Amino acid sequence: MSRNFGKVVCSILLVVSLTALVLSFSIYQFLSYDDIKPIFVSSFIQTIVNKSDMGETELAMFHSMLLQNCTTGAETIDLPLGEDEDVKAEIITLKCSDIKESEPKDIPNLIGNALFDKIYYKQYDCSFFECVKQMQKGKLEPLIFFSSFAHSFFKSLIVLFLVVSLLLITSIFFLNKPHYKFFNNIGICFIIVGLQSFFIKFISTKLPQEDFFSLIIQLINIFYKNFFNILIIGIVLLVLGILFSIFLIKKGKKKKKKIKKKKEKIKKKKEEKK
Repeated sequence: MSRNFGKVVCSILLVVSLTALVLSFSIYQFLSYDDIKPIFVSSFIQTIVNKSDMGETELAMFHSMLLQNCTTGAETIDLPLGEDEDVKAEIITLKCSDIKESEPKDIPNLIGNALFDKIYYKQYDCSFFECVKQMQKGKLEPLIFFSSFAHSFFKSLIVLFLVVSLLLITSIFFLNKPHYKFFNNIGICFIIVGLQSFFIKFISTKLPQEDFFSLIIQLINIFYKNFFNILIIGIVLLVLGILFSIFLIKKGKKKKKKIKKKKEKIKKKKEEKK
């Protein structure tokens, strides 16, 4: 009874731990520099630039102004963005070598890349949870979620939930008697977690296909892929468990037949001696 109760508790905890592991791993993938930068730049930065109604003439003039600032021999120039009466300007740094090699139409992309690098590599003097609390109080911008700081935090969560999941899997192994039932137990846990992929897919179909939602859609697609992989692993484990069960049951029946035949032979020999 206590063994069965232990299996149920460990299985429930494993489902929770695996779900948290997949979520953390997915967000970690999403926040990798190479993956998030092009999406962030195209969906947010270029959208803002386009809304500013800057045509080819304005871009050409702006490009000329930047080139003039680079004629002093400076390697970089600082460019204030978002300057307003109530909002402090964000200073980004552009390389003069990039400006000289670019054309006017490339300027929005240069600015977007520079702004993203500043946001992504910004240093924070608080723990992730403390920073989130400050964000809720309006002391920090939500852009902390698009930073290497957040990327490192979710990496630490992956390690934590991976260790917890492995400990729970080991516990389930020893709680299963005979041990081959372990595959069935673990397989079912993985399948329960993996089934969430269908719910995630359903959500993705309901989101509008607009630039603003491209980041969310990208994250949801990563969630779907990883949960679906867990589903496949779960099915494989369950099939292995069933095959092991069939193999061992057949092996057990053959062993019983051999023992039975052996007993019958011994019995015949005893009768012959009589």
